[in-house]
Amino acid sequence: MSREFQLSILVGEASFIAFAGSIALVLTAVRLGLNPEQKSVAAELAFLIAALLPTVGAVGWLFRKLRTAYPRREARAVSVAFGVFTPISLAVSMVVGEMSGGLFGAIGAFAGALVMTAFLTFFVCALVLRVTKLAIDVEKNEKANFR
Repeated sequence: MSREFQLSILVGEASFIAFAGSIALVLTAVRLGLNPEQKSVAAELAFLIAALLPTVGAVGWLFRKLRTAYPRREARAVSVAFGVFTPISLAVSMVVGEMSGGLFGAIGAFAGALVMTAFLTFFVCALVLRVTKLAIDVEKNEKANFR
């Protein structure tokens, strides 16, 4: 399996972990009686934790999986990019998911949001991986020139 395909699979799986976990925890919080319309700091903090906790778990999972195929520095850079950008892509995908939900119902809304989250996150992770590889190459060339 090529490294690019492996990266796309791993980022897709990590996106699924973050997406499904966030949806599940937020829906559980609502089911337990927390009102998202409530303006209390405790409710807002609870929803923030419920939304971000799965992303933290997905970052750790992704880093461990990436360590099998990439050096530590590259795996760490991709994992950090995933952790920083996934909440943003989740927010964007929820808006776009409404469009696919209009065509295919609730399943389309969740599937569309998941696909959009995975695509946006993969794009950023692939870009960060490329920039990290270029930075490593530049550092190697600079070290070779100083000798």
